[in-house]
Amino acid sequence: MKRFVALGIIALLAVALLSLPASALAGTIIWQEDIGTNNLEATAVLDDQLIITSSSGEVYSRSSIDGSADWLSSSNSLTVLSVDIDEDFIAAGDSSDRVVRYDRSGGTDWTRDLDSFVHGLAIGDSAIIAATSSGDMHALAKQDGSTLDQVDQTGRARSAAANGDDYYVGYLDSEEVVQYQFAAGSLSQSNAFAANENIRAVAVDESSNRVAAVGEETLYLLDSDLSLIDDADLSEFGSPFARDITFDEDFIGVAADDSLFVFTVGGDVNFAYEETFSSSAQGLTDDGEAFYVALNNGDFAAIDMGKVSVDNPNPTAGNFVSPVSLSVDVSDRHPAADTDVTFEGDGSTIEQTTITGSQTATVDWPYDESQAATW
Repeated sequence: MKRFVALGIIALLAVALLSLPASALAGTIIWQEDIGTNNLEATAVLDDQLIITSSSGEVYSRSSIDGSADWLSSSNSLTVLSVDIDEDFIAAGDSSDRVVRYDRSGGTDWTRDLDSFVHGLAIGDSAIIAATSSGDMHALAKQDGSTLDQVDQTGRARSAAANGDDYYVGYLDSEEVVQYQFAAGSLSQSNAFAANENIRAVAVDESSNRVAAVGEETLYLLDSDLSLIDDADLSEFGSPFARDITFDEDFIGVAADDSLFVFTVGGDVNFAYEETFSSSAQGLTDDGEAFYVALNNGDFAAIDMGKVSVDNPNPTAGNFVSPVSLSVDVSDRHPAADTDVTFEGDGSTIEQTTITGSQTATVDWPYDESQAATW
């Protein structure tokens, strides 16, 4: 049985009850497209533009709205291992030891040869960071790919993420997440988290500057200084082989084996639901509304996060009645029956109940009218 956790902060006028629509269905596949080649690898998204890479050297641009094709570029490398996107350009790292910068229309701006496979790549405010399988960290100039600085690190880099000029890299051999900072043209290590297991992927939530990392057995939630906030044991899911991770304030998604595992994030990490595919999940990203999963068989799928927001139209004191009735229809959700629903506010649980099909759950909501409604 799949599990689902719904989060809520409810705002309501005294004259009406709030009935939440079932239009956003967590775990629902919005669309799924066959890219046209097997062995998809990495992915990134920005402004409705999805970038997907493959093990045969292709870089695809697709619409995140419906998956329709935009453009295709071939880098003639063995595998395009990593990719990131910002307002002006796309950067990709490959197994030919290169970083390639593309414009948003698919044209090649420049190519830079490095020392080894570029498994970790992230675009920050001042530089492109390329972390290689030899352990080297390269800070490259955005405009031409020239070296701004380089740091030698023991161990194979597997993944990288950026927030501003803070860069986070996950390492296999040294079994740690390392934070680097780029300032005044120099790249320096500032913090490290010892995981005692291979780190397979890292992601950072830009709004909170918290970091998510996944290893062989554990999902880690880390603060901006890489201190441990909470973790989740993946062994209860059979210790799936994690390949990628994404982090969007309220949700952490992990692509592992043939599944997308989704966790809710507050003060701690809790399992929410699992979506299973017919092929292994390789690359993963999100845009705050949906997860985008690249599959090994060449399919690419958009999965609805299930977010619904309702703002209080008249935030004036005294406008509330209690209890608040929530009409929650889970007939089309995953799972379709016996869904555990937890209503939360300010990080504390208000009520937990189990609903089947279309059913009304009533909760006593003690929070003020300035808060919005999400579930």
